[in-house]
Amino acid sequence: MSAANGLTSLMQRPLRPTVYVRRALAPFAARPPILPINGELGDWLAEPRLRVDQVKWEKGASVGHAKFTHVGEGDLGEGTDIAFEDILFRRTTDDQVRVVLPPIDDERVGAPGISTNDSDADAGRVIFEGVLTRNKITVQDGDESVGFSAQPFPVLDNDASDHLIRGRWVKVDDVSSVSIGTLAADRSYDVIESPRLPAVFNRKGRPNRHATSTLDVAATDLAIDISGPTWTHDEDASNGRMWTVGEAIRSILAMWLLGEEEHPLDRHVDIEQDTLQGLDGTITSSRFVGLDQVLPPTSVHGLGVFEALDKVCRAGGFDFQCEPRGGVDAFEFPYDRRYVLRLWRRHSGNPFALKLDRRGSGYTRAESATARNNNAHIVAIEDSQEIVNEVFGVAPVLIEARFQLKPMWSPNDLDSEVTGANIDESMQADDNKKRKALTDTYFMRHVSGGAAYDSYRHVGRRWGLDTFGDFSGYDTGIYQHDAGGVNFLELLQEGGPVGPAQERSRHQVFERMRWFKRPRRIMPMRSLGARVVKRKYYLEVSEDADADPPTWSYCPATFSVFRDRFAIELRGPAFNNLALVNNEALLRGTPVSPTQSWWKLIDQKKLSFRLTCAIEADHAARSNEHRQSSSGTRYRRGQMIVAPWTDVWVQPRTIFNDNGVWLKSVDYGDLERQFDQTDNLRQIGQRRRDKLEDRRVSCSATTWMVDPGMYTIGDVCTGIDGRDHPFQANAGRDPVYPNLVAMTFDLSGPKQLLRLHFDDQVLTKGN
Repeated sequence: MSAANGLTSLMQRPLRPTVYVRRALAPFAARPPILPINGELGDWLAEPRLRVDQVKWEKGASVGHAKFTHVGEGDLGEGTDIAFEDILFRRTTDDQVRVVLPPIDDERVGAPGISTNDSDADAGRVIFEGVLTRNKITVQDGDESVGFSAQPFPVLDNDASDHLIRGRWVKVDDVSSVSIGTLAADRSYDVIESPRLPAVFNRKGRPNRHATSTLDVAATDLAIDISGPTWTHDEDASNGRMWTVGEAIRSILAMWLLGEEEHPLDRHVDIEQDTLQGLDGTITSSRFVGLDQVLPPTSVHGLGVFEALDKVCRAGGFDFQCEPRGGVDAFEFPYDRRYVLRLWRRHSGNPFALKLDRRGSGYTRAESATARNNNAHIVAIEDSQEIVNEVFGVAPVLIEARFQLKPMWSPNDLDSEVTGANIDESMQADDNKKRKALTDTYFMRHVSGGAAYDSYRHVGRRWGLDTFGDFSGYDTGIYQHDAGGVNFLELLQEGGPVGPAQERSRHQVFERMRWFKRPRRIMPMRSLGARVVKRKYYLEVSEDADADPPTWSYCPATFSVFRDRFAIELRGPAFNNLALVNNEALLRGTPVSPTQSWWKLIDQKKLSFRLTCAIEADHAARSNEHRQSSSGTRYRRGQMIVAPWTDVWVQPRTIFNDNGVWLKSVDYGDLERQFDQTDNLRQIGQRRRDKLEDRRVSCSATTWMVDPGMYTIGDVCTGIDGRDHPFQANAGRDPVYPNLVAMTFDLSGPKQLLRLHFDDQVLTKGN
């Protein structure tokens, strides 16, 4: 038979798929229908009364669906129709269904554009296997009908409680588990369900993959071993590492699809061998390029296994599909489950083109026109409105440094006329204390309980820096504030060739750093050393501040920090009377004479404090990813992303950096023990630009060739043959084409169709 006759025969004679049902038997055969909870399953039996109308394959967690219609007995020539209540009594929403396409007959072999499939031989190919989840009753004008919808088995895996991601999988010690009743804690890995440790890969930009711990999985039936990295906490400076895209995927599959060796999980999905090898790094292919890139912070907490996998894949530029394989009586070798999970990098699939005959071609029959135009219905849209071809990444920057503080009071408010006699007298007699508090200027203003103390309590106790340049204080000596306000930018010039300015230059950011006159808050230290010892601030005092050089000592004083200015205020009973205290008195716990007190040293301008803390910088850690020549538009279209972490620069020769150069921390660890987060910011920016720099090109098309082996989810459509129109979404030598993301088999009518759905279905509105 000629190829043309074969095609015509195929179009005239639709495929006759077979539906098989495996009943979920109800525990009682009585009305009303008993839901088949914990019911037994029957055998697979052909069910001619169920007509399959549609089967859809999709990438990602949705997997697809199938739709059926109950065919009445009269339509089958076997008697009258059955009432819908009788249909629903014997067909429940837990029954399992299977759809099998018949083998490809001899008439298809050799036909142009039609493939042959070994898996279609003998018993045909299974294109769907799942569970009835919905029924629909329609009564209209005396006609009654019942329809059913079904979900594929992988959706059950995704929704099952065992596959729900409740927290982080971590390695636990034997001594850390306790048996409760008869539940023996024999697991080597377990879920940490604390809400403070959600399952978020690289949470807030922090490395929370354990450097060495891996999960031994239960899937001994896999042809290739797979192990899943486990988690650690977010501040693990010694063991924490950043998750890569591939490691996160392996972890999800190992932990939440397969299960650990001692506790395997039930599942309906196997993992393709090439995917296992790609994740393991044993094969190199364009399908798996990018698995070694750092994953942006990605939350999978509370998601099902395939929803989590979908989210990680989207963040990393990958896709996956759970595809049904094999015939009625056998699975596809070497797998022993119906569905097989396949992973690929977006735009790496096999190319194909939609086919139209040249305009002006003549046809003697309608069948000939159809045969020559495989894709007669095509909707294609190309859009450049939402291109992003430049991404500017920024991360907040804190400077941890030591600041010498200055008085935050006017010298006119200071009453230095105080003698040992009147202080001693006031301390020894309550009546004298009360009298002094009302009559003596010093006691009225500067001693706790004085009549004017609330108005003058800041004198001698409040120290800070003028950030605006408008503070009226001392006009000479070490107590004088900088004219125009403190210049924090001078701090960043220290430390030789390593520092914030050099960091920006290394990352090709050449704009000058600026400081804006604005309120500055004193912020807690954020370096690793400070966090380890849980110290927020480090206060030092000099009682010979006029010397060169002065002597500095640790000061145990208690103080409060202002929210609206760069200042501290000494607080507590020890500072009720500054004429009785100095640093030695604080350490010893006994008062000193006024001549040795801080009040006297203030009058002599010999007392000074310096505070090690953090301040917020006005510049950011930057990564500029500019437009590439491959962009889908010649115009610059930018976007800014803000990193979830904070860069911390620690000043040289401070309490937690005794080196002579600046030390870079990343909010929770130093650079030597961690990594360069700006490099990670660049990777994320580059990946985002590469993902968004192309035009949105979407398409949907139909073909009369209902052949499940002709296309593969993940293939890319290069354009329309017969019109010489490419679907290239970018420019340059590495073309990007829309991905085939779903296929719908319309099997209900005499004109059966295979619908092809490409990227961006919102753009084509499902056409």
